[in-house]
Amino acid sequence: MIRMALSGVLSFALVGPALAAPPAWRVDAAASQSTLSKSLKPWQDQALVLTYRPDSQLWLSAAVERWQRFGFTDKVSRIQIVRTLDHQSSVSIAASRSPNAAVRPTSSLQFGYSTPQAFDQNGVWRWGGGFDLLVARYHTGQIRSFQPYVLLSAPHGIEASLKLIETWDVSNHMLQGYLVAAEAPFAPRARLRLSYADAPESDSGHTIGTQSVSGTLSFDANDLVTVRVTDTFESRELFDRNELGISLTRRF
Repeated sequence: MIRMALSGVLSFALVGPALAAPPAWRVDAAASQSTLSKSLKPWQDQALVLTYRPDSQLWLSAAVERWQRFGFTDKVSRIQIVRTLDHQSSVSIAASRSPNAAVRPTSSLQFGYSTPQAFDQNGVWRWGGGFDLLVARYHTGQIRSFQPYVLLSAPHGIEASLKLIETWDVSNHMLQGYLVAAEAPFAPRARLRLSYADAPESDSGHTIGTQSVSGTLSFDANDLVTVRVTDTFESRELFDRNELGISLTRRF
C-alpha cells in the first residue's frame, strides 16, 4: 500500500491512552529492520516525531525519518496538523520533503477527514469513517491515492476497520486494494492489533501489488509511556519481506 503521511510512527502522535488532561508535548521514536528473501540486503528505518498540543482540539507534529533501501539512504522531513471539529470530526494536512530521495517521494501532500462517530439505538456500538487523499511526487512522476475507510467500535475496547485503496501510478493507471484491521485489549494496559492488506505499494516511483500481514503489541507502562512491537510479513512480486519494529512514546 502506498505509504500515507499518517502511517508508521507519525500516526502514533494521534493515539495512546485516553487522559483527562492530555500532556502538551509528546515524543515518538521508532526503528525497524526488514530481512528480505533471495539474499537481498536488509532494510532499515528510523523515525523521530515531536508533537505539541496547544489545546485539546489541535495537534502539531514535526518528524524526521531515515530509510535505507538497496544501498540508498533517504532522509525525510515531515510536518502535520490535525484539528478536531464539532462532534469529534477532524481534518488533517501533512506535507513531506526529501529532495534527494531515491526510494521515497521527493515531496508529498496529504489531506484527511474523519467523520463524527455515531451510536446505535442502545448506545453501545459506534461507527464512523473518513478518507485520505495523497499526492506524492517522485523523480519519475506523480502518484495519487484515494483511501476511504469505515470504523466500528464494539464494547470492551474492540475496534475494527476497513480501508479501500485506489492508487494512480505515474502512467495514470489505477490499482485497487484494501486493508482490514482489528484491535482489542487483552490485559489492563496491553492491546493487540492485527491487519491484512492486499493493496498497491509505491517505492522509487514504481507501484506494484503487495500482500501483507501485520501484528502490533502495545503496552502502556504508565499514563505517560507506551511501547509498541510490530511484526510484518509482506509478499511482493520479486521478493518477500519480514519486518520487526519497535517504538517508544513519551508524553510530557
